[in-house]
Amino acid sequence: MLAKLFHLVTTALLATATSAEIVSNRETKLAGGTFRYFYDDSFSGTPGSSPCDSVVISIVGTAMTIGAYEELATSIVTGRGTVAIIMDNNPHNIQKQNGGKAAKVANAIVEHLSKHVPICDRPPSKGILFGGHSAGGGGAVIAIQKNLLEFKLAGFIGMSPYGFPIQKEKKAPGIDVPALLWDFSLMSCGVCPSSAAEAAYKLSEGFPRVFYQVQTNNTIDFIFGGDHCSYTDKGCFRMCGGGKRKNWIHKDIGETIHVFFAATQSGNFEKSQFDIVRDDVVLYTGKEEVVKPAKKEAWFIRPFVNLVCLVPT
Repeated sequence: MLAKLFHLVTTALLATATSAEIVSNRETKLAGGTFRYFYDDSFSGTPGSSPCDSVVISIVGTAMTIGAYEELATSIVTGRGTVAIIMDNNPHNIQKQNGGKAAKVANAIVEHLSKHVPICDRPPSKGILFGGHSAGGGGAVIAIQKNLLEFKLAGFIGMSPYGFPIQKEKKAPGIDVPALLWDFSLMSCGVCPSSAAEAAYKLSEGFPRVFYQVQTNNTIDFIFGGDHCSYTDKGCFRMCGGGKRKNWIHKDIGETIHVFFAATQSGNFEKSQFDIVRDDVVLYTGKEEVVKPAKKEAWFIRPFVNLVCLVPT
């Protein structure tokens, strides 16, 4: 019941935002990286609030650019006092997992936030979420694991994050901030779920954590793309397709980000407030352990999947 009420209220809020005025810059270049920002200039919240009450910094995935996430960024900011920053920590290079580069660019943005994003004339009162998609999310995890960030985090946002240390025998450091995670139940675009958000969820044990696992039915999507690239506008360029496979996911991520921000403010991470009305999404929070999905990849690709998923990270 609470989930349905939350969904109806949020939908109504977004529906009334017909006069939304989304502002974005084309590109800002920094030493070692680039970024774009987005915010809703028509936002009018409580007295004293601003379009920069909270900030989400998301790093692009493998081979992606800052122009590939406009729909996601728009969904995050529409009707809300949030600035979304899409960041590239390694322009003109497909590799985005470098935690040092991720931290360097993010630190430079936050240190001079009012200069880089003029609407942010004061520090965001609700804090900053830092993370990313795929390899970019992996780079963000590594930056957090190595304590390379010079600003306080409200939490981590991971959209199928991949490419970070996960092996217990290597004593991989934990994610010591609240974590909001999205991913898919089966391999897509060559990414093994157990090495992606599921692994980040395990590394977040002991801290508030929320994991939305979309149940999928893959066959040969690990070759041709599929759901892993649903976070982008048009799929992963020259890598994997699937940009429209889950065209609802942008809106739902935007909604859950703001429930998550509220939880970090109140300290209340009760599961019921994070429920969404989707039969194909399983929600895990707190001490809950991830259950193996009922559906598996097609039998003829399962040996390949098993091989990839056994490769240590």
